[in-house]
Amino acid sequence: MRILYIVHSFDNRAGTEEHTKLLSSSVYKLSGSDSERSTNECGILYPDRGSLHLYTQSNGKTVSFPAESASFPVTNYGSQKVEAALLKAFDSFQPELIHLQHFFNWPLSVLDLTLNYGVPAVISLHDYYTITPFFTMQGARTAADALNPDYVRSIFGTDISPALSERKDYIASRLARFRERIVPSKYLQGVIRDAFSLPSTIIPHGVAPLHAPVTRYRGDNFKFGVVGGLLPQKGWRTVIEPFLELRSEFPGISLTFYGGGEELPKRVPEGIAFRGRYTSEDLPAILSEFTVGVIPSIFAETFCLVLSELWQGGLPVCASRIGALAERIQDRENGVLFEPGNPESIYQSLRFFLIDDQWRGWNAPPVRGNLDMAEEYLESYKNLISSEK
Repeated sequence: MRILYIVHSFDNRAGTEEHTKLLSSSVYKLSGSDSERSTNECGILYPDRGSLHLYTQSNGKTVSFPAESASFPVTNYGSQKVEAALLKAFDSFQPELIHLQHFFNWPLSVLDLTLNYGVPAVISLHDYYTITPFFTMQGARTAADALNPDYVRSIFGTDISPALSERKDYIASRLARFRERIVPSKYLQGVIRDAFSLPSTIIPHGVAPLHAPVTRYRGDNFKFGVVGGLLPQKGWRTVIEPFLELRSEFPGISLTFYGGGEELPKRVPEGIAFRGRYTSEDLPAILSEFTVGVIPSIFAETFCLVLSELWQGGLPVCASRIGALAERIQDRENGVLFEPGNPESIYQSLRFFLIDDQWRGWNAPPVRGNLDMAEEYLESYKNLISSEK
């Protein structure tokens, strides 16, 4: 099989990009042993700096096709340069199946060209980009809320709701034509059903094995840790005030942030540290530093790879009761949930770990591996390709 993945970027260490690269390498790896030539080929096609780039899994090489950048937030429906480059990339790779992972940074015509190329096409939905260009949909509970003129004005500075409603209708008509729509959680499945009246298939994300063992931290000084992008929607700032209040009661505790993103506070309070960006190779050492992992997201996470990584390291978690986090975590059984952005709720949830020892008997749930995930995708790909022959 020749599987081509289309995604919105490649080098950014965000969830969809990391998932796409891991899925591509895992599908390729499953198709043959080290001593055999792989029977599958995988490619990843993505836009960057006015060109399309085609990465091929088997040789690690990238070929570029001159194009142009897409507009935002009112995405252009078509682009002759991008469409010509896209068809050249398709013809160069000769896919037997195209898997569209994300189309941010693409003109909307990427949907039609993918659907009309003549091979089975599937699409993954990782966030809310099919509903609104503000893909976290933070502060909106439903698709209708996200397209409300007042909400649109608060996000984009002007009322572009008519254009966004037209965009959603256009996308809906194309989503209905994909052979399969894939989501990582039951939560997102419900959102897509309500927004588009379309069914979707749940395939939970997998994670790669850690590069080294994690040694559970058992020191006297209790250590909370936040791992991931320090972005507005991740709610990292909402933990600081409750933590400092808690530290006045328990002076030895600490809070460490790993990840890049927003500008950091100019004055960092005592007990708090920011360690900056990290790689997957750093994770075992990072997870060995913490007593408890904290996930303070203020938007509805649709899966949360960080949760899988924390559980992979055996860590208990303290997280926002929102989106798929509330679906995956059973409160006071394998984690503690708090109301997102609520200082008192965050304070009480962090405090629980300091005054109650029942969490020490919790076992982190098993985490799905990348190869199990890839096996499920491979089976789906095979069925779709064979049905076309």
